[in-house]
Amino acid sequence: MEHLLRSVEQAVDQKNWYAALLIALTLPDVSAKVDGRKGKVGERYVSWAKEWIEPTYLREAPTKPPAIMREMYETLRDRTNQNAPRDFMRKMKSLASGPRVKTCLMTAGDLYALRCAYCHEYSHELENHNAKGILTRFHISEPPSKGSMHLNMKDDGCLQVQVDLFCLEISEGVRQWLASRGGTPEVKASLERISVIKPAFNF
Repeated sequence: MEHLLRSVEQAVDQKNWYAALLIALTLPDVSAKVDGRKGKVGERYVSWAKEWIEPTYLREAPTKPPAIMREMYETLRDRTNQNAPRDFMRKMKSLASGPRVKTCLMTAGDLYALRCAYCHEYSHELENHNAKGILTRFHISEPPSKGSMHLNMKDDGCLQVQVDLFCLEISEGVRQWLASRGGTPEVKASLERISVIKPAFNF
Protein backbone atom coordinates (compact mmCIF):
# COMPACT_ATOMS: atom_id res chain seq x y z
CA MET A 1 0.00 0.00 0.00
CA GLU A 2 2.91 2.28 0.73
CA HIS A 3 3.94 2.25 -2.95
CA LEU A 4 0.51 3.60 -3.92
CA LEU A 5 0.67 6.34 -1.30
CA ARG A 6 4.16 7.29 -2.49
CA SER A 7 2.85 7.44 -6.06
CA VAL A 8 0.27 10.04 -5.04
CA GLU A 9 2.86 12.10 -3.19
CA GLN A 10 5.37 11.88 -6.06
CA ALA A 11 2.72 12.92 -8.58
CA VAL A 12 1.83 15.90 -6.38
CA ASP A 13 5.52 16.86 -6.06
CA GLN A 14 5.86 16.64 -9.86
CA LYS A 15 2.61 18.62 -10.36
CA ASN A 16 1.21 15.69 -12.31
CA TRP A 17 -2.27 16.57 -11.11
CA TYR A 18 -4.26 14.18 -13.29
CA ALA A 19 -2.25 11.15 -12.18
CA ALA A 20 -2.28 12.24 -8.53
CA LEU A 21 -6.06 12.63 -8.54
CA LEU A 22 -6.65 9.36 -10.38
CA ILE A 23 -4.62 7.34 -7.88
CA ALA A 24 -5.95 9.22 -4.84
CA LEU A 25 -9.59 8.62 -5.81
CA THR A 26 -9.01 4.87 -6.14
CA LEU A 27 -7.19 4.47 -2.81
CA PRO A 28 -10.50 4.03 -0.92
CA ASP A 29 -11.40 1.23 -3.37
CA VAL A 30 -8.28 -0.67 -2.41
CA SER A 31 -8.56 0.17 1.29
CA ALA A 32 -12.20 -0.92 1.52
CA LYS A 33 -11.44 -4.23 -0.19
CA VAL A 34 -8.41 -4.90 2.01
CA ASP A 35 -10.40 -3.92 5.10
CA GLY A 36 -12.93 -6.66 4.34
CA ARG A 37 -15.89 -4.34 3.80
CA LYS A 38 -19.00 -6.14 2.54
CA GLY A 39 -21.31 -5.28 -0.35
CA LYS A 40 -20.91 -4.02 -3.88
CA VAL A 41 -18.00 -1.80 -4.90
CA GLY A 42 -19.85 1.46 -4.23
CA GLU A 43 -21.19 0.27 -0.90
CA ARG A 44 -17.71 -0.76 0.25
CA TYR A 45 -16.18 2.52 -0.95
CA VAL A 46 -18.78 4.71 0.77
CA SER A 47 -18.68 2.66 3.98
CA TRP A 48 -14.90 3.00 4.23
CA ALA A 49 -14.75 6.67 3.18
CA LYS A 50 -17.49 7.62 5.64
CA GLU A 51 -15.26 6.45 8.45
CA TRP A 52 -11.83 7.57 7.23
CA ILE A 53 -12.30 10.48 4.78
CA GLU A 54 -15.61 12.22 5.48
CA PRO A 55 -14.66 13.45 9.00
CA THR A 56 -11.92 15.61 7.38
CA TYR A 57 -14.68 17.65 5.76
CA LEU A 58 -16.84 18.21 8.83
CA ARG A 59 -16.96 21.79 10.04
CA GLU A 60 -18.51 23.20 13.20
CA ALA A 61 -20.01 26.67 13.01
CA PRO A 62 -22.39 28.79 15.10
CA THR A 63 -26.02 28.70 14.08
CA LYS A 64 -27.05 31.98 12.46
CA PRO A 65 -30.83 32.36 12.27
CA PRO A 66 -31.70 34.71 9.36
CA ALA A 67 -33.74 37.06 11.59
CA ILE A 68 -30.77 37.61 13.91
CA MET A 69 -28.40 38.17 10.99
CA ARG A 70 -30.74 40.75 9.46
CA GLU A 71 -30.97 42.55 12.79
CA MET A 72 -27.18 42.60 13.09
CA TYR A 73 -26.62 44.12 9.65
CA GLU A 74 -29.40 46.65 10.17
CA THR A 75 -27.59 47.66 13.37
CA LEU A 76 -24.37 48.12 11.42
CA ARG A 77 -26.08 50.24 8.72
CA ASP A 78 -27.73 52.53 11.27
CA ARG A 79 -25.61 55.66 10.84
CA THR A 80 -27.52 57.48 13.61
CA ASN A 81 -26.26 54.98 16.17
CA GLN A 82 -22.68 55.78 17.15
CA ASN A 83 -22.44 52.49 19.01
CA ALA A 84 -23.49 50.44 15.96
CA PRO A 85 -20.05 48.82 15.34
CA ARG A 86 -19.72 47.90 19.01
CA ASP A 87 -23.28 46.51 19.12
CA PHE A 88 -22.57 44.49 15.99
CA MET A 89 -19.41 42.97 17.46
CA ARG A 90 -21.21 42.17 20.73
CA LYS A 91 -23.90 40.27 18.84
CA MET A 92 -21.26 38.47 16.77
CA LYS A 93 -19.52 37.30 19.96
CA SER A 94 -22.87 36.19 21.35
CA LEU A 95 -23.49 34.08 18.25
CA ALA A 96 -20.00 32.60 18.37
CA SER A 97 -20.51 31.42 21.93
CA GLY A 98 -24.02 30.14 21.23
CA PRO A 99 -25.27 26.82 19.83
CA ARG A 100 -23.11 25.27 17.11
CA VAL A 101 -23.98 22.94 14.27
CA LYS A 102 -21.82 20.49 12.31
CA THR A 103 -21.76 20.92 8.55
CA CYS A 104 -20.35 18.39 6.09
CA LEU A 105 -18.72 19.95 3.04
CA MET A 106 -18.34 16.63 1.22
CA THR A 107 -19.90 13.25 1.98
CA ALA A 108 -18.45 9.82 1.29
CA GLY A 109 -21.12 9.49 -1.40
CA ASP A 110 -19.87 12.67 -3.10
CA LEU A 111 -16.32 11.28 -3.09
CA TYR A 112 -17.48 8.02 -4.67
CA ALA A 113 -19.51 9.91 -7.28
CA LEU A 114 -16.40 11.95 -8.15
CA ARG A 115 -14.34 8.75 -8.35
CA CYS A 116 -16.84 7.31 -10.87
CA ALA A 117 -17.13 10.54 -12.89
CA TYR A 118 -13.40 11.23 -13.00
CA CYS A 119 -12.03 7.70 -13.44
CA HIS A 120 -14.53 6.71 -16.15
CA GLU A 121 -15.31 10.02 -17.86
CA TYR A 122 -12.68 12.55 -16.69
CA SER A 123 -15.59 14.65 -15.49
CA HIS A 124 -16.21 16.58 -12.27
CA GLU A 125 -20.00 16.62 -12.73
CA LEU A 126 -22.00 14.52 -10.26
CA GLU A 127 -25.57 15.06 -11.46
CA ASN A 128 -25.81 11.69 -13.23
CA HIS A 129 -24.38 9.70 -10.34
CA ASN A 130 -26.83 8.25 -7.83
CA ALA A 131 -24.20 7.91 -5.11
CA LYS A 132 -23.74 11.67 -4.74
CA GLY A 133 -24.66 13.21 -1.42
CA ILE A 134 -24.91 16.99 -1.16
CA LEU A 135 -22.79 18.22 -4.09
CA THR A 136 -23.63 18.76 -7.76
CA ARG A 137 -20.06 19.06 -9.03
CA PHE A 138 -16.47 19.75 -8.06
CA HIS A 139 -14.27 22.62 -9.21
CA ILE A 140 -10.73 21.23 -9.02
CA SER A 141 -8.02 23.89 -9.00
CA GLU A 142 -4.26 23.99 -9.25
CA PRO A 143 -2.49 25.56 -6.25
CA PRO A 144 -2.30 29.35 -6.54
CA SER A 145 1.06 31.10 -6.44
CA LYS A 146 0.33 32.26 -2.87
CA GLY A 147 -1.88 30.84 -0.16
CA SER A 148 -4.54 28.26 -0.97
CA MET A 149 -7.98 28.02 -2.59
CA HIS A 150 -9.58 25.04 -0.92
CA LEU A 151 -13.04 23.94 0.23
CA ASN A 152 -14.99 26.93 -1.06
CA MET A 153 -18.66 26.21 -1.66
CA LYS A 154 -21.03 27.83 -4.17
CA ASP A 155 -24.76 28.09 -3.63
CA ASP A 156 -25.41 25.64 -6.49
CA GLY A 157 -23.61 22.82 -4.65
CA CYS A 158 -20.23 23.17 -6.35
CA LEU A 159 -17.25 22.55 -4.07
CA GLN A 160 -13.86 23.96 -4.99
CA VAL A 161 -10.94 21.79 -3.97
CA GLN A 162 -7.24 22.47 -4.43
CA VAL A 163 -5.91 19.37 -6.15
CA ASP A 164 -2.69 18.89 -4.16
CA LEU A 165 -4.38 19.35 -0.77
CA PHE A 166 -7.33 17.17 -1.79
CA CYS A 167 -5.11 14.28 -2.89
CA LEU A 168 -2.99 14.49 0.25
CA GLU A 169 -6.08 14.57 2.48
CA ILE A 170 -7.28 11.32 0.93
CA SER A 171 -3.81 9.81 1.35
CA GLU A 172 -3.77 10.90 4.99
CA GLY A 173 -7.07 9.14 5.57
CA VAL A 174 -5.52 5.95 4.19
CA ARG A 175 -2.47 6.36 6.42
CA GLN A 176 -4.68 6.77 9.48
CA TRP A 177 -6.59 3.63 8.52
CA LEU A 178 -3.31 1.71 8.06
CA ALA A 179 -2.10 2.88 11.46
CA SER A 180 -5.32 1.64 13.02
CA ARG A 181 -6.00 -1.55 11.05
CA GLY A 182 -2.82 -2.39 9.14
CA GLY A 183 -1.46 -4.61 11.86
CA THR A 184 -4.39 -7.06 11.97
CA PRO A 185 -3.70 -10.49 10.42
CA GLU A 186 -6.57 -10.21 7.91
CA VAL A 187 -5.49 -6.78 6.64
CA LYS A 188 -1.81 -7.79 6.56
CA ALA A 189 -2.63 -10.81 4.40
CA SER A 190 -4.75 -8.72 2.01
CA LEU A 191 -2.08 -6.01 1.75
CA GLU A 192 0.41 -8.61 0.55
CA ARG A 193 -1.87 -9.41 -2.40
CA ILE A 194 -1.90 -5.83 -3.75
CA SER A 195 -0.31 -5.62 -7.19
CA VAL A 196 3.27 -4.33 -7.34
CA ILE A 197 5.10 -3.55 -10.60
CA LYS A 198 8.37 -5.48 -10.44
CA PRO A 199 11.79 -5.00 -12.09
CA ALA A 200 12.01 -6.40 -15.62
CA PHE A 201 14.43 -9.23 -14.74
CA ASN A 202 12.62 -10.25 -11.55
CA PHE A 203 10.47 -12.88 -13.28
